[in-house]
Amino acid sequence: MQSAVRSAPQSGYRSLVAYKKSEVIQQGTEIFCRRFLSEDGGMLAEGMVANALRCKQSIIDGSNAASTSAARELEYTSAARDALDELKGQVFEYLRLKGEEALEPSSAKAQAMRDWSRRHDEWEDWKPVFESRDDITLCNVMLTVISQTSYLLKRLIFSQEEDMRTGGAGRERGRASRDDSLSKALYIFLDAAATQEELDAKCEKARAEIAKCRDSVAARRGWLVR
Repeated sequence: MQSAVRSAPQSGYRSLVAYKKSEVIQQGTEIFCRRFLSEDGGMLAEGMVANALRCKQSIIDGSNAASTSAARELEYTSAARDALDELKGQVFEYLRLKGEEALEPSSAKAQAMRDWSRRHDEWEDWKPVFESRDDITLCNVMLTVISQTSYLLKRLIFSQEEDMRTGGAGRERGRASRDDSLSKALYIFLDAAATQEELDAKCEKARAEIAKCRDSVAARRGWLVR
């Protein structure tokens, strides 16, 4: 993705669902390690905290880099996903040391975790969970959020790669041309109304179509739709 076409505006990372999830992972990991690995966790705890923080910081750095370098933006987004992969391995290692296994993805409990996680992106919703649940439950919670965040980052990477292949300057000119064509097409569509009532109906239809397109683009890029 070139500088003029970004996955998020500079410093606009806070609007990304992937960033919100990474904040849950980072703060949740710190609480988990403090509660269950404070005495003999050692290197495992340090590694988990470091990877959780690296994921969150890489998303921030990628957003900031988008204004100057498409390659750097993609590099940071990929680094965030790599950090999650390492953290996921560390969570599995904790379960192994405890003689436990992760929930079967098809189980009702795992599905319930996924559904709850999809509906909650803010850390304040998650804080009571990390402060009260047992370690094995939290491992499964963390694996759930990690998987969902990794998926969102994968979609961001795909979008960034597509934009880089398209080309920045040419794409920006093309976008300006498309914007002008869109305005003309919209005017023609509305100008065909024969009555005030028909004009209002056409406006409603146009708004509905715009909302559908907005949701589709946001879903592909992992953005938060408000």
